[in-house]
Amino acid sequence: MRSLSFLLRAVVLPVASIAALVWAVSSFGSYVRLVAFVALFVLVADLASLCRGRAQNVLVMVAALLLGVALLETVALAIEPRVEVLHPPGLWGARPELGWGPQKPGAYPAEKKVDGKTIYKVTYTIDDDLLRHTTSGTGPVVAFFGDSNTFGEGLDDKDTEAQAFADLVPGFKVVNLGFSAYSPAQALREMQVGLFDKELTGARAFVLLTGPWHSERTACKPNFSVRAPRYERVDGAIKYLGPCAVGLNRKVQEFYKESAAYQAFLAPVLQRPTHGDLETWLEIVGATAKLAQDKYGVPLVVLYVPAPDHYLDGTGFTDAGVRGRLAESGVHLVDAWVPPQPGQVMTIPGDGHPSALANRLVASKLVDDLKATLPDVLKPAGLR
Repeated sequence: MRSLSFLLRAVVLPVASIAALVWAVSSFGSYVRLVAFVALFVLVADLASLCRGRAQNVLVMVAALLLGVALLETVALAIEPRVEVLHPPGLWGARPELGWGPQKPGAYPAEKKVDGKTIYKVTYTIDDDLLRHTTSGTGPVVAFFGDSNTFGEGLDDKDTEAQAFADLVPGFKVVNLGFSAYSPAQALREMQVGLFDKELTGARAFVLLTGPWHSERTACKPNFSVRAPRYERVDGAIKYLGPCAVGLNRKVQEFYKESAAYQAFLAPVLQRPTHGDLETWLEIVGATAKLAQDKYGVPLVVLYVPAPDHYLDGTGFTDAGVRGRLAESGVHLVDAWVPPQPGQVMTIPGDGHPSALANRLVASKLVDDLKATLPDVLKPAGLR
């Protein structure tokens, strides 16, 4: 019996724990991190039972810590809504320079569920250039850069912001370069390497949706930004330094930042923006505006989305100060906030992304602003 017990502790439990850990690390889903933490606890506790002296004491403390983490993960999973975003393979995957993006063209049915309730059920069409499809003309180009709001997450193709704009400017070619979880870092990198230069030939203006809340992303803090382009100020200028994380560092960050415990208890504290984060974001936007003018000869129009109340507390910035700095950097600022009228639904219920109505109202506001302040942008081809 003693030899059987030793075999169980020395071979069976370690092998089973390692197998469960490998599966959890390579899988996706709400409970895989919990499986990983439990597997690590079992492995370390088992090793502690095989050791003696100081090594055993250390392993017992580590096992206790892992048990605490597993309990926190269990609590977080219990209190947080269960969110599922379902779509076929090919819509989202690793992309050089940008970090992630569409992998192949096609029509992708997408569904979001919260605690089993369907929030939206739509279809995203990705064109041959691996961009969200926009039905538009073949004339001068207006390109939209941005995140899931620009991409049109939760909406069919006909309801995106870029499509709403295209419907108001017949003849113009409107390009949607937005994608979920992007920030101005992706816009700058796309321009620097000329990733979509073919689509941007004949451009009249670039439109970038952003706000102070993107400073978390350009600082590489959220779980989804681990593969994003990283920029920092070096020798007085903003410089590309590669992805936010690579190799083992990236794998470790992706592992713990995806956990429910991290998202529920640590992210609200650790991801709070600092003064330096805001400075970096502002400089990235400024560099994007300069490159748009120098390389493409077009203005950068920023659709500005204000930060939530108190978001800037402790950063040394105010909303007015942020707007002033953006204006000084050479961008043309347009407030993306449109006050809703009674009965108007401006966000997708249960989701928070802009509704089709919100996109139409913002697109109309943008067209009116461009006609009044940058009239050359929307002149027909040949009349500039």
